[in-house]
Amino acid sequence: DPALRQQLARALLELGDVYRRVGDPEAALVPIASAVEALDGDDSGAARTIAASGRSARAAALLALGAPGLSAAATEAEEAWQPLLADADSGPTARAALVRLALMQARLALDAPDGLDEAQRQLGRAADLLADSPAADETLADERCGLSIHEGLLQLQREPFEQALATFERAGEALTDELRERRPELVARQLLGVATACSKLRRFGPAEAALAAADEAIRDAVERFPNDITVRRTLASVRLQRATLDVLRRDHPAAIASLGEALAIWRQLFLSNDPVPRDQHAFAVACAQLGNCHLLTRPPAAEPARRSYEEAETVLQRLLDAAPGTVPYLTELGATLNGLAAWENTFGDPAEARAYALRAIDVQQRAYAMRPEALRIRNFLGIHHAQLAFAEQACGDREAALASARKAVAHAPALPGPVRMSVQTAIRCADELAADGHAAAAEAVYAESVRWLRELASAPLRNVAPFLRGSAFAALHQREDFRQLLAEVER
Repeated sequence: DPALRQQLARALLELGDVYRRVGDPEAALVPIASAVEALDGDDSGAARTIAASGRSARAAALLALGAPGLSAAATEAEEAWQPLLADADSGPTARAALVRLALMQARLALDAPDGLDEAQRQLGRAADLLADSPAADETLADERCGLSIHEGLLQLQREPFEQALATFERAGEALTDELRERRPELVARQLLGVATACSKLRRFGPAEAALAAADEAIRDAVERFPNDITVRRTLASVRLQRATLDVLRRDHPAAIASLGEALAIWRQLFLSNDPVPRDQHAFAVACAQLGNCHLLTRPPAAEPARRSYEEAETVLQRLLDAAPGTVPYLTELGATLNGLAAWENTFGDPAEARAYALRAIDVQQRAYAMRPEALRIRNFLGIHHAQLAFAEQACGDREAALASARKAVAHAPALPGPVRMSVQTAIRCADELAADGHAAAAEAVYAESVRWLRELASAPLRNVAPFLRGSAFAALHQREDFRQLLAEVER
């Protein structure tokens, strides 16, 4: 009986959706495949629509798994939906499904090495499909919001942060009351995008407000859908961004608590599923941030910091072994190796610190070669060279230390952290030169370090004067060029 087979197929697809939502997308593949098989030989419009839905569901499960074959499965589903676009009954359903499939392909491309152009192409396809329907059509609100969120994620990677903020705000405008009620995790993802973009733009007040709203939305989602894998992932991402803002406020104990919550969620997900690369990457970022927080607490927690960095390094190296050349993995591995260099500079062996810093620079240079326009990568190179300069000076190689300090300032002249470290290294080198009787050479290094600070002060930064008056630059406070710089800044 074709009607009964169609009912069976619908029930099997619902069962697959339940498996996917409770965090077992691999189990979802079995009833989804059975649903499609149940319709073999039925060429009616209803059967073709249900079968196409099954192929879309298979692609969604593979996306949740991070499994190979997603692109082929999405293409197969698109081929099933495309002929249904012109059908009066199934056309609107086909349009929504094709948009969702394009967003799946875009999500896959965003995680791939050199995938940003492909992500842009897929998002363009989704936009073209939505352009044919009126903006007032609330049946496609879910897809419009999803498109804007994915466009914002792409812009965050490419770093036009103002555009990303506007895009995430546009996603919020697409959230109807019905959609807010039905998809609270979508509300949280949109607000998380706003908070992340504001944080990148250093607009911390709006970032805090958006993140507080995201936290409220995702906790509502957790209460209603406690086993939903997407909800749990979003909760972990919100806690990670909460920790990022805590670090920027220098509240490291609060950041440690937020990171602990995020890591616990990911560890639980990893127990029930093969870890998805996107989740592994976020987990590694959280581990590295946790290492930084342990290192920056007073007093520093040496062993927990080391363990966190080493866990991050292991995960990121495994990801790069599977997908060499993936820029986000390279960037985070460089940052993690820098953390280990900082650990060695603080607690261990300067020679080990130098080795870690050199590895960090090598990894980050590979990322920079692929994304030379990325300010974040250039800033990381500045940070790594500053860490190397510190280690070189501690190892007794004054010339190498000064050379690395100059590279640090060249890469990140407007970033206080590497400039401070580079100036401190230069001051120690100048002190050594003066002690060895090389007064003219020492004076040249002192003057150069003041020029670095002048370049920093010319950048659009807040609270530069307190930074300059800090004890890190005490050796320069009586110099006329430094006092002139401070007077100019305070005016």
